[in-house]
Amino acid sequence: MTNKIEKTQSKFISLKNNNFFVRFASSIILVALIVLFLSTAILSEELWVNMNDAHKAKIVSQSLGILMLCISIAILMFCIYELSTSLKIKNKWFIVVMEILALAVFIAPITSKGNLEQLFIYQGWALKSPLSHWYMQIIYLILFLAISFVAGYLSGIELKKLIMIIGTSLIIIFGLKGFTYISLSNDYINQEYSSIKFGYVTAIWIWLIVILTDTFAYIFGVAFGKHKMAPVISPKKSWEGAIGGFTTAFVVAVIMSILFYFFVNSHAVFADYMNNIDIKFGKGLVIFMYILLAALISFIGQVGDLFFSLIKRKNDIKDFSNLIPGHGGVLDRLDSFMLVFLFMYLFTLIN
Repeated sequence: MTNKIEKTQSKFISLKNNNFFVRFASSIILVALIVLFLSTAILSEELWVNMNDAHKAKIVSQSLGILMLCISIAILMFCIYELSTSLKIKNKWFIVVMEILALAVFIAPITSKGNLEQLFIYQGWALKSPLSHWYMQIIYLILFLAISFVAGYLSGIELKKLIMIIGTSLIIIFGLKGFTYISLSNDYINQEYSSIKFGYVTAIWIWLIVILTDTFAYIFGVAFGKHKMAPVISPKKSWEGAIGGFTTAFVVAVIMSILFYFFVNSHAVFADYMNNIDIKFGKGLVIFMYILLAALISFIGQVGDLFFSLIKRKNDIKDFSNLIPGHGGVLDRLDSFMLVFLFMYLFTLIN
């Protein structure tokens, strides 16, 4: 009897160690992919602005930008597929239609300015025509809703589930659209002059806030968590963890943004936007905007995490997929980011 217990314990410890190794290895690969993703934006921007040979700079920068765009599209396709399959959508044609619609809305023009002119299908869409105006986004949205609802109806998908997949897909699509625009948007005027509109520092700043919020929410939750924040949706989350994560991310983000603005202004967070505010209203409002944005991004990141946890809870699933061992799927890793990316997309439109 004792030997059986010892063997069982030994197997349990071995399994636990193996799971830890798999999770750790997956984490390393995941971090490497994130670094690659952000590095394409960094190199694209730096080469665009700093290379002496404007023609070569444009070619290399655009190539790196296209690479980032391809990675973004791959992430989008994985997320839509994971969402559809996790909601037990069995009709493959509906999933294909959703993937095509998602891609079409994602690559549609956002603006007539910036490094994105040559990245999407902008040249063929005549950027100075009405097709590049902001209100075209509403038309894209209406077409997306109409086609996806018809496809869902013909596929026999129940209305509640259809609304869930369409609504969540829109969050993912416009979120990734906004993040890609922020990462790659340089204002190119001529060969002698180009400037950063948002830039990679802004992209890294956003990622940093969400990651710090998530990480320190876990740390504070484990150390001090006593009061459950949403026991039905996510039993492990606590108010102590949420406040700890928010506070840590908020303080780091505000300090970082202010330091960059005053000491490395060419790469400041939302450089173009904040410089315009400074000229019109002064530095006090710039600091206030950084404080406001840092707070909103951290808060929205936690809301996004709960939103996707609710979807999983409603559909009785642990993860959206098992693509990444020990971590679930792509959407599981980006759930905290998606609502933040959507918020930033709306912010870029207002800007």
